[in-house]
Amino acid sequence: MDCQTSCVRPIPAVGISIMSKTIFRALVVASIVLAIAAAAIDTLLPNLTPQPLSQAYEDIPLPEMFTHPIGLFIFICWALAGLAGNVALLFFKRWGRSLSLYTTIIGFFLYPFFGPTVMSGLANALYEASLVIWGSILAISYTSSIAEFFATGGNHERQQYNNKASIKR
Repeated sequence: MDCQTSCVRPIPAVGISIMSKTIFRALVVASIVLAIAAAAIDTLLPNLTPQPLSQAYEDIPLPEMFTHPIGLFIFICWALAGLAGNVALLFFKRWGRSLSLYTTIIGFFLYPFFGPTVMSGLANALYEASLVIWGSILAISYTSSIAEFFATGGNHERQQYNNKASIKR
């Protein structure tokens, strides 16, 4: 068999990207919606978690992170920074990627102070899906063609138009 004519060969990448602003924004929204759904599902459907487990969780006192004023202040600042980062990603603000990355990293250090969690399998699946999408969002924002939109503050098309107009002059 002659491999020159019959073997399947990969086509080299030629700068084609299927990632668009709309798809990127849809991923950001999906990550947020899945996280909210994960947080709400066990409240809306309490039978998803076994009663003894739910009761044991309710008997645990709130962690100091949420009862001490300084801990609560740190949590609120972190949560607001995360929200601002999400909004900035939706609008391709230059600082949105960095803020989102930093709040994610800070979250890794804050999570141990949040105390134990109990959630149903469905809530856990929704939360995990949200986290996987969030990791993809961070990677895409730095490594795909979407990165150009962040470099220009979301005005990539306008920048290209201005460059073409200045060349014609």
